[in-house]
Amino acid sequence: TLPASLTSLGNGVFNGCVGLTSLAVADGNADYSAEDGVLYDKGQTELLLYPAAKSDADFTVPGSVTYIDSYAFQGARYLQTVTAGDLTSIESSAFMNCESLTSFSAKSLGKVEFQAFYDSPTLKTFTLTDADSLETIEHSAFNRCSSLTAAPIAGATSIEEGAFQDCTALTSLSFCETGNVSIGKNAFSGCT
Repeated sequence: TLPASLTSLGNGVFNGCVGLTSLAVADGNADYSAEDGVLYDKGQTELLLYPAAKSDADFTVPGSVTYIDSYAFQGARYLQTVTAGDLTSIESSAFMNCESLTSFSAKSLGKVEFQAFYDSPTLKTFTLTDADSLETIEHSAFNRCSSLTAAPIAGATSIEEGAFQDCTALTSLSFCETGNVSIGKNAFSGCT
């Protein structure tokens, strides 16, 4: 249980805690909250940590959440599907090394940051209801997602270096047809 007096947590503070199954927050904490063992900011607009050893296969992100924080789901070994609403950003390394994750879906998403899904080899589907909402895909965001078959990049104006590198199952892409698109080096390198 995180104490009521806790006011700040640094990024990655629980990295490597592979046995962590649940988090709780003491009553009276002004900055953090927990629901079903998952850590959020007090207003539940940011998902901060989904414990790596939480045994649920499916997770629905609360509708109030607009940001998934850095390292939030990193190494979540049992998680297979994640469903979300309208997201502004999935921050760096949020789903890195999720060995069982097969599906991510959201209504909309503006940005996928650095290595957000890096080395999640079973991620097969990444879908957005508003396929044009994704504007920025940062460096190595989906690098080494070797099961990913398609990505909703029709609205993307920036696809950075190595974004989809070594996504060997990638068979379908639809690029933005209006406006300018910037594609970084090796963005699709190794996509057979």
